[in-house]
Amino acid sequence: MCTFAKQKSHIMANQHIDIERMIMQARYKMQLESEASSVKGGQLSDMEREQYQNQIKDLLQAVETLLKSNKAMGERVTQLEKVAEAYEDLKAKYAKLEGELAMRKRGQNGKRSGKSMDCSAANPDSDGSKDENMQAPEEGSA
Repeated sequence: MCTFAKQKSHIMANQHIDIERMIMQARYKMQLESEASSVKGGQLSDMEREQYQNQIKDLLQAVETLLKSNKAMGERVTQLEKVAEAYEDLKAKYAKLEGELAMRKRGQNGKRSGKSMDCSAANPDSDGSKDENMQAPEEGSA
């Protein structure tokens, strides 16, 4: 999953550079066009030229807005991937602890006699802390 995230961020970085390059090229072409039209002085009317330049500016603004939102979404995806990894780690730790708990319960039930099990069955609110305290001296002395 890490390699996928790295590849994805590398691709997104390349896209970011490509989009910025396109923006710069469009601005450069727009500047050249405005200079060329002022020198030639007659291919497009002033109204057409202004309309053309406004259209290019609008498109550039739209691309920049999309670039910003894409970058924000990419950052959010990265954050969510980190959260997902942390969640998976917690799930694994939880499963491990559940397994350890089950092993301890099996071990305690295996050491107890039938009489101890009857006491714990008679008192369902008991959390087993009394039984653990009672078993500790036996294990240390044995």
